[in-house]
Amino acid sequence: MKHTVMAPTVGLALLATTAIASSQDDEAVLATSGDSVEISFTTWAPSGDAVAFVDKRGKYYHVVVNGVAGPKLEHADWPVFSETGKHIAYRAREGDPGNYRWFIMHDGERQPSYSWVSEPAISHDGSMVAYWATENGGAPSGGLHASGDYFVVYGKKKGPEYSGQSISGTPPVISPDGKKVAYAAPEKLGQWHVVINKKPSRKSFSIVGRVGFSRDGKYYGYPAVVKDLKWAIVDPRGKAGPLFDGVSAPVFGKGRKYAFIARENGATFVVMGKKRYTGDYVTVGHLAVSPNGKRVAFAANRGGKDPLPGASLPLRGSFVEGGEWVVVVDGDVVGRGDQVSGVTFCPRSRHVAYAVEVGGESRVICGKKQSAHYSRVSDPVFSADGKHVGFGASRDGKLLWVRMSLDDA
Repeated sequence: MKHTVMAPTVGLALLATTAIASSQDDEAVLATSGDSVEISFTTWAPSGDAVAFVDKRGKYYHVVVNGVAGPKLEHADWPVFSETGKHIAYRAREGDPGNYRWFIMHDGERQPSYSWVSEPAISHDGSMVAYWATENGGAPSGGLHASGDYFVVYGKKKGPEYSGQSISGTPPVISPDGKKVAYAAPEKLGQWHVVINKKPSRKSFSIVGRVGFSRDGKYYGYPAVVKDLKWAIVDPRGKAGPLFDGVSAPVFGKGRKYAFIARENGATFVVMGKKRYTGDYVTVGHLAVSPNGKRVAFAANRGGKDPLPGASLPLRGSFVEGGEWVVVVDGDVVGRGDQVSGVTFCPRSRHVAYAVEVGGESRVICGKKQSAHYSRVSDPVFSADGKHVGFGASRDGKLLWVRMSLDDA
């Protein structure tokens, strides 16, 4: 999960009127941003004890972790922390236009360079990164590229090569237990399948999307076009669920219980089991399922302008212009703002926290509790006992970790 900053937006909306401001939040200063140019490239570790940002001064970039600058680089992308917060990875580049060499930096160590690499995925414990790479191809255009030899690197291993065929430029997915690396890849012209640890899935389809893993990493599902341009969630056996005009990757709760975003006849909604959570939604994002698998929460836009009306894909998120973003929990609207992100359940499935932006200021809300205002906030993270919620925040040049008590939430 990326705990990144929220970009400013234009507009004004009202926060949920039931929220009350918290005056007892604990703030810890992790770093100061100074006069860094690329400070919008900021990532907080979910553990709450580290923050990283890209500092660009003149021609060169440095990735700064807790105030300590890394090596001088010609270019650096978003840093990604492991869930433990002890490890970090990011993509970097050197060379002249037309002769770029891309590589992954993992815990300060440079990995092998290629003519192009995707952004990295990092395992929960931070011991492994996975990414697409090519020795003779270029960056995918519009998510796909049809020339060169592409393969996935995970750890120090290379997966199968895909030559002269389109590939997806999105990073692979590492299972929560760190034992599986999954990605979509072409089987032959016009046919795609999912690859798990070099082993292709039983069935192939004309289009395959991003894999979603269960919380224990033992089960997975993925979206695919299975019949007459209709999408469905496909399980590891190749069995497809109900058909829709479009579906997102599944988000899992307990065991094999999952929810997904679907689109049908121009309407966008959330499906969990046999139940549909519908509304006048232009788009739906930040979907969460409770750990017990019984509840669902998500952010949705109402009244915005859809740049792709009639498109089958259900996720368009930040591409929607205007309107109001709302937080929906079990079908009920509980909050609203110009932007909403980071919707998540507490470990006991009782509380829902989320980040909201109104009029250029951001805060975190959980039930009746809300934090102070900040210029930016990260996705919230619950403590293991569910009694506190933590999040990264930026204010007056300081990068903070805020710990908000949930008493009377």
